[in-house]
Amino acid sequence: MQVFICFIQVDQYIHRILVEEDAKDSQERNEELFHASADAGEKLYRKGDFAESGISNLDSYLLKKVFINL
Repeated sequence: MQVFICFIQVDQYIHRILVEEDAKDSQERNEELFHASADAGEKLYRKGDFAESGISNLDSYLLKKVFINL
């Protein structure tokens, strides 16, 4: 079963993209997204937050940190 979550704000969408990119291994990661998001992205997500959170499942992290933290 797959759950689709509707984004309420653009910030949530950007936050999700940054988290998903950071969760990839370094060879697959697109660093340009972090540079392009600049200051706005840093307010939403700091690179390494996912790893530091101790949450091993990406979907759980997204639910807890992106969609519940409105």
